[in-house]
Amino acid sequence: MCFPGSKQVNVGLSVYLEGMIENLPGDSFSPEFKNITSRTARSGAMMLIAKCTRHGFAFLVYFLLLNLLVPSDFGLMKYITIVLGTINMLVELGFSIAIVQKPVLENDEASSAFTITFLSGLVMYAGVYFGAPVISDWFHAPKLINLIRVGCLSLPLGGLSVVQRAIIQRKMQFRVIASIEVVAAVIGSSLSVVLAFLGFGVWSLVSSVLCFNAVSSLLYILYARFPDGNFFRLSAAKSLCPVGFSMVFQRVVDYLTNNFDAILIGRYFGEFTLGIYGVAFDIVMLPRAALVAILSQVLISAFSRVQEEKERVKSGFLQLTVFISAVSVPFFMIVIALPKEILIILGAFRSDTVWLGAVEPLKILSLSGILYVLSSYPGMIWISLGKVKLRIFWAIAMAVTMAVAVLIGVKFGLSGVCWALLVRGAVLTPIIVTVSCKLFSVRLGEYLNLLMPSFVSGTAMLVVIMIIEKLLPAGTLNSSVLLLCAGASAGLSAYILVFFLFWREQFAQVIRPLNLLMNKSAN
Repeated sequence: MCFPGSKQVNVGLSVYLEGMIENLPGDSFSPEFKNITSRTARSGAMMLIAKCTRHGFAFLVYFLLLNLLVPSDFGLMKYITIVLGTINMLVELGFSIAIVQKPVLENDEASSAFTITFLSGLVMYAGVYFGAPVISDWFHAPKLINLIRVGCLSLPLGGLSVVQRAIIQRKMQFRVIASIEVVAAVIGSSLSVVLAFLGFGVWSLVSSVLCFNAVSSLLYILYARFPDGNFFRLSAAKSLCPVGFSMVFQRVVDYLTNNFDAILIGRYFGEFTLGIYGVAFDIVMLPRAALVAILSQVLISAFSRVQEEKERVKSGFLQLTVFISAVSVPFFMIVIALPKEILIILGAFRSDTVWLGAVEPLKILSLSGILYVLSSYPGMIWISLGKVKLRIFWAIAMAVTMAVAVLIGVKFGLSGVCWALLVRGAVLTPIIVTVSCKLFSVRLGEYLNLLMPSFVSGTAMLVVIMIIEKLLPAGTLNSSVLLLCAGASAGLSAYILVFFLFWREQFAQVIRPLNLLMNKSAN
């Protein structure tokens, strides 16, 4: 299954980058950069359809699976996802980012990278296959042995298309990537629903991952073909190693950091509790997961080409701050105010109330979700500016603080972990903001002023939703649907009204990407 917020490309941001160019101070960008952004934006209409299709279908699938499967199934799948995600980064050896960033890519470099990533996938799978019993013992989950051995077949499958996908991204053909992943997601997700309905439990989730990787790899290869070079001149890939290996280290540390909570929750509390926590975490991290997937593809490709033009980078950072905070805050206000109603609706067709166990974690995590979103994109701009060492240092700091927070939190149960993550976010977010402001020559007061419209409007939205909650009954499915619809509608209206009345300039910056996208669609 491909949950909303997995790998994807956001055209809205691509169009937004084009709009940024038209409004930045100083001389115009180089013809090369203008061509890049214009070419990306021209595919706006088709990309919007692809994005909406994938998000809508993935959410529908997730909703169905929540009603067909039990928390333990999601907990077991989380174990597999952690193992698969970590090893998969080692498989590609950072070559994907190195290929995107390299100014001139030789055929032999691409061909040798293909050979190495494919062989790496086979070697890594062999290691995981024989190491499955050890992993199973760590999590006290005997079922994991066969699940990991089957699920990690995605490693060699994914290794077949690392280079092809990177070449497509290098050419900024984001429409192609979106189309391929929509097709793969629809096929994989459909398979998971059918198997879940037939009673295959966690195997329905494992099969979906395998299907997605097999289909997407096949389509990438069919579109980009195999590189036209010497596949056995492995020394040609040396030029990709400095950037690639450093990025592997940073990404693995980041990934383990982001999943350290799940690793310890699974070990200490079991797959059922992990499944409950995972659903709450997935809901809260929807905006962050989407932004990371979006920005990691668009920002690194676009901003790395203007890394010497500091004024443009500064202006882009500030405008992204306005846009990201404005579109994220309303989501979190709804989750903070109505966590129980959201979970009742998600489990609408269940005969039990098992997912209501996620109410408290969801309520606590929603507070930290805002902080995570604000800290998700500066690091990617650091990479696009070549500040890889700084990004690695920050990844290590994140890992250490995550370990400390979770190890303290597990002593107080699942809620303790959630509160520990909130405290950690409150400590780290000001640090990354301060470092980013210094790096981009932005005054801290200027940055905070840009956040004010979203948070003040969000507070008004929260108050309105809470008033609606007091006026309407709750507890049943019908009342929960009514409350969520009425609260979200009234709250969003209040948010937009306050934002528009008091910060019209920032409001125009937020809606500009939508206007640009509509114009592109019309043309």
